[in-house]
Amino acid sequence: MLIDSFGIQRLLAVSGGSMGGMQALEWAAAYEWYESPNIHFLTVHDFEALAALESLVVERRYFLAGHRKVEVQPNLMAEVAVFLVRRG
Repeated sequence: MLIDSFGIQRLLAVSGGSMGGMQALEWAAAYEWYESPNIHFLTVHDFEALAALESLVVERRYFLAGHRKVEVQPNLMAEVAVFLVRRG
């Protein structure tokens, strides 16, 4: 692969049309989202699914926007999520 021949280990952004877009999709699909060497964001659901996969129990979770607690639609409204987890 071309990125291997140039010694590129991590992609921060990929753009392109046609075949370029297909290549970006291939790179993105090559890893589970949590194993990707690339920068990524995740949803609350993504984190909770990963926690379950890793046998972690979520004891508490808080969603924050500035100094206020978010109670509804945390994926949309919160800026930060804080989870207290333990091994299950």
